[in-house]
Order: sequence, then C-alpha cells, then structure tokens
Amino acid sequence: TSFFKTFKISDWKEYNPLLNTKAQINAAGDAIRFVSSVDSLEYKEVGFEITIGDKTVVVKSKSVYTSILANGQEVLPTIFGEEAKYMFTYTIWSIPEDQKATEIFVRAFWVGMDDTMTYGETKVYSVNSIAAMSANA
Repeated sequence: TSFFKTFKISDWKEYNPLLNTKAQINAAGDAIRFVSSVDSLEYKEVGFEITIGDKTVVVKSKSVYTSILANGQEVLPTIFGEEAKYMFTYTIWSIPEDQKATEIFVRAFWVGMDDTMTYGETKVYSVNSIAAMSANA
C-alpha cells in the first residue's frame, strides 16, 4: 500500500474554485498534503506559499497530475470545479506530536507564461484540525 492510499479525505465534496487549497493527513497523522488545481498547462510553474509561525517557505513545481489517490480512491481535479484539469500537491512529512496543533497558513499560486503571479485564498490548517474534520465526515 502506498503512503497516499492511506490519506483521509477532508471536506472534498463541496464545490471549490480553482486555486483553492485542500489538505489531507496520512493515516499515521504525521504528514499533511496540500492539493490545489489549474485549468491548463499554460503556466510556468505552480506551488504553495506556506507559513508556520514567522517562517514562510515558497514551494514551486512544474509537475501536475490528472488524478491523485486518497484513501485508496482516485480523486480527479474536478473536486475544485469543472474548469480544473490538473492538480498539484506538496507534502510536509514527519510532523512531531507536539506540533500537530500548530497552525499552517497555506495559499496556492500559479505563475503565468507572462510571469504574472496569481494567488488563491489563504487557508489555515493543522494536523489536529484535519483529523477532527475527517472524524466528523
């Protein structure tokens, strides 16, 4: 079983526009994966701006996916809306027990072919908050 087959899904069912960010934790509760979407391959790069405390990290990628696995099920980009064609992800691994309540501020972005940066709404997650959402799903 791959790691990503053990992810719990948190609030995937509601409609979400492009560049919204979703988050999942793994079954062990020590990793968090962020997921967002794009409507085409006409972007230089995609990524996430992640802030924990007073430290901000910008994670950039040129990789996108037509689907991902979550809890052993294929998840398509359309969870973000009908215009979504691809998804991109980033995972924070090995989150210590004493950091599971720490708030993580995350917003997705893409860089257009003309170098224009477009950001999504900032979301706030923690391992504990996602676990609580999953338990109530």
